[in-house]
This record gives sequence, C-alpha cells and structure tokens, in this order.
Amino acid sequence: MNRTLAIILLSAAAVPAITGCSPDPSAPADRDRPPERIVSLAPSITEMLFALGLGSKVVGVSRFADYPPAVEDLPRVGGYVDPDYERILKLNPDLVCVVDTDAQGIEALRDLGLRVAALPHQDIEDIYRALGKLGRIFGVPERAEALNRRLRERGKALTRAADGDERPATLICISRRAGRGVPAEVIAIGPETFYHELLVRAGGRNVYEGSLRYPTLSYESLVRLDPEVIIDVHPYGQSAAEIDTLRNDWEGADALTAVRRDRVYIYTARHAAIPGPRFVKVLEDFVEMIHDDPHE
Repeated sequence: MNRTLAIILLSAAAVPAITGCSPDPSAPADRDRPPERIVSLAPSITEMLFALGLGSKVVGVSRFADYPPAVEDLPRVGGYVDPDYERILKLNPDLVCVVDTDAQGIEALRDLGLRVAALPHQDIEDIYRALGKLGRIFGVPERAEALNRRLRERGKALTRAADGDERPATLICISRRAGRGVPAEVIAIGPETFYHELLVRAGGRNVYEGSLRYPTLSYESLVRLDPEVIIDVHPYGQSAAEIDTLRNDWEGADALTAVRRDRVYIYTARHAAIPGPRFVKVLEDFVEMIHDDPHE
C-alpha cells in the first residue's frame, strides 16, 4: 500500500480513551480542568478538534495535517509512526491525541509523563463516537451533539438519494504501479474498511468480494472482475503529468467495462484520505461518481 495513504488512513479518529499515570486508564488526569494545550498526531483528530471549535487549544500537529488552513502555521511534531518526542515535550501539552493502533508510541508518551487520548478508528460510527467523547473531555458536549446530528442527517440524505435497485460493481483503488500501459499491482479495498463502508452507503457494490481488507490485484484479475465503475484515489497533490500517466494506464485497459463506458475517475480530493468530519464530502463524491453514468 502507498505508505503515506496507509499512515493517513490510520489517522481516522474515533472513541477516545484517556490514558495517563492514574490507576484508571480511562480517567482524565484532572477531571475538573479541560485540556488547554493539545498536540494532535493525526490529521483526522486535528480536523475534529477544529470542527468542535477547539482549534485555539491546538499547539502542535502531525506533519500530514493541512486542514483547516489555520494549521499551516502550527509547529509540526512528526507523524504517526515517527513522532518527535523532544519537540512534543517542548510544547508543554496537557493532552496528546493519537490513534490507538500505535501501542508502542502511546506507551512512550505515557513514560514521558504525558496525558494521552488514544483514539480508535475503525468505521464511520467511530467518528461520531469520537466527536461525542471529545466534546465531553473538553466540556463542550452540546457542540459535539450538534455536529454529529448534522453529519448524520447529511449522510442519511446522501444514502437515501443513492438507494435503489442498481448497485454498480465498483473498484476502489488506493495505490498501484503506474506507467505500465495498463494498471498493475492494484491495491484495492476489501471488507471492513473505511472506503468499503462509504462505497456501500453510496449505493455501490464492491467488485472485490474476497476476505482481504487491502488485496493486491493484477490486471488479469481486474479483467475477471470487470468493474462497471473505477475510483482511483490519489489525494496527495500529484502533478498534471502524473495524473496523465495514471489516466493513460486505464485507457490501455479497454477490456474493462468501466473503461469502455468512461466510468474511470481519478479522485484527487485531499479530504479523501482523512477519515474525519469531512467524510460526508467523500460520500457525496462517491454517490456522484457511482451513479452519474455519462451514457444515460
């Protein structure tokens, strides 16, 4: 898998568990004082904090954070797999927000005496839970409830709009080897993934029906699967020349129904890689791509 995309996907936020030096790892170090200086080690968590109106409390962010624009001037403290512990300490945070899959990193932060909010990140429902828990941690539960209500309503409206008998067989590609004349070593999405859930909610059917979460598919496998729609995700600011190369590979794959029907989409939206509050924008984009057949 593209390493950057893998790291960003691991940055999806969900149910926080406050860990620190207290005997109860689920309890804040100080129940009476909400955190005032936050370091966020995941772009999705950073977006959640700003969406809840807590941006003024954020003093450090991951190198991958680029939204909202206010994060541009904030100190960078490394990434998910390589946090800069020295820089984090210099920022004197009273809470560090991380994803919960990096047990070693969480332990290292705790060993430094830092209070840690470890956030799991499995699915869309976790985003709602995370926002609610963050609202309680920071004493703004009403903001979290209002934001969750808006996100749920928008998500349900999009799903209803896409609901119908037709579920086009759709391939979502998150990485592949480019420049081979046809798509090669395609890393697709399988079950129990963020993109799979979005795909189903958008009214599509995953053309890959195996058990692997991120299978690698050959061109020959793609021909056998024969997707009706292809969404090729590249949200990292590829150049025009790189996009042309990606598109040319698909044009050489005219054995695929999606190619012959002009249903291949090179999806470059930056928010596509951040499973946070903007997931509804990804869902909206998926609905349009999956159901907007230019031949109908």
